[in-house]
Amino acid sequence: MILALGGAPERADDLVRVGTKLLVAGRIHRASTADDVGVVRLQEDGTLDPTFATNGIARIDVAGRTDAAHGIALQPNGKVVAAGETWKQGVPRFLVIRLTA
Repeated sequence: MILALGGAPERADDLVRVGTKLLVAGRIHRASTADDVGVVRLQEDGTLDPTFATNGIARIDVAGRTDAAHGIALQPNGKVVAAGETWKQGVPRFLVIRLTA
């Protein structure tokens, strides 16, 4: 399955199964802020889950530059944690985020 979320290639780096659904983490291109962290939840049939984030897609811009998630995990309390990188002032930084809603 291919999800076209923007005008440029996106990349999925990791996924985790949650019951019959999949959480996929990576990066989503946005022209105004470079790449953003992307977390997508897919239903069993492969379509976006409209009950997650905004129509199945959580897009996070950390520092107005390139951000990407390279790993994803589910905490025991159901919260989603993603790890990856962000760039600030031309320097790569380690990134860990937790989605709370």
